[in-house]
Amino acid sequence: MITSKDFCRAASWTYKRPSEQREEHDFFNLLQDFKYAVIWREQKMIEYCECELNKLFRRRRAASRRQADAKSK
Repeated sequence: MITSKDFCRAASWTYKRPSEQREEHDFFNLLQDFKYAVIWREQKMIEYCECELNKLFRRRRAASRRQADAKSK
């Protein structure tokens, strides 16, 4: 018999990661997908991964520029 004290939800449903950890997790998953796309020579997946990686790098670059501008002011 399970009591209310014994019940707990799956961590993935309740835990919200900080955005930096989420970005890092997404980045490494994308790199892994890219690796397998290259190994299996799946051109559409390669193009998708390249596009998503470019988006991530652009966002990162823009964020670092904003931080640099904020520090200089």
